[in-house]
Amino acid sequence: ITSHDLHEPLRKMQTYAELAEKHLTDQPTARKYLSRIAESSSRMSILINDVLNYSRLTRSDEKPVPTDLNTILEKVKTAFQKDISRRNANIISSNLPIVPGVPIQLEQLFSNLIGNSLKFSEGNVQITISSRQIPYEESQSIPDLSPEKKYVELLFKDDGIGFDQKYAEQIFTL
Repeated sequence: ITSHDLHEPLRKMQTYAELAEKHLTDQPTARKYLSRIAESSSRMSILINDVLNYSRLTRSDEKPVPTDLNTILEKVKTAFQKDISRRNANIISSNLPIVPGVPIQLEQLFSNLIGNSLKFSEGNVQITISSRQIPYEESQSIPDLSPEKKYVELLFKDDGIGFDQKYAEQIFTL
């Protein structure tokens, strides 16, 4: 799948380069093809970065370290500054905890959730981020949680289009 997805923009670039070469004397047409080459190369760059991020996320040798989620949020907000300004977005967060985690994975999680909030919302976007400690009794009723560990729930809320809950497991599983 990855190979196919990477070849698709490459094939487009090759095709548009050939077409641009045939129309060198027709500048508007040549510019149109050159613009499409730039779009395809941008798409390929995104795909390559996605593959790189996926490989980082699936590395099992990284050990959790104390990670300040406020620092992670600030990094992601800085990365999305243009989109936040363009969409007139407001990101409100309570004081987030320090949790054991792999910083790159948590940064990717925050980036994906905030990026989707910005992408799939209309007008002035409001994103609210909060957290809560899951009480011991509640954690006992959640499958796959270890009874001897403490858990924090992160809540991301926006006014976007959302998704059908029947797809939640597919969406949030690597």
